[in-house]
Amino acid sequence: MLFALAPTAAGYEGLGPLAALRRSAALVRGAWWRTFGVTALAGALAPLAAYVLYAGLGLPGALLAPALLLPLPRLAAGLLYVDRRLRP
Repeated sequence: MLFALAPTAAGYEGLGPLAALRRSAALVRGAWWRTFGVTALAGALAPLAAYVLYAGLGLPGALLAPALLLPLPRLAAGLLYVDRRLRP
């Protein structure tokens, strides 16, 4: 969980791999439970929403679900990253 925000930190701040890992560790420190909760919830919600789309729309839902829901955990990590940057 310590390095959960590393890809987002690398993308937003343009950091290299090791610097992004250090930045993620600094951001997660002190709020690892919030990081774990948000990433776990987003990771569990995406397949559930994909199933609902498939069950409700059939084949069109099966084609739309990956395009709409694969980015969901990364978007949640991005929002969490911004939240951790704004809160000291």
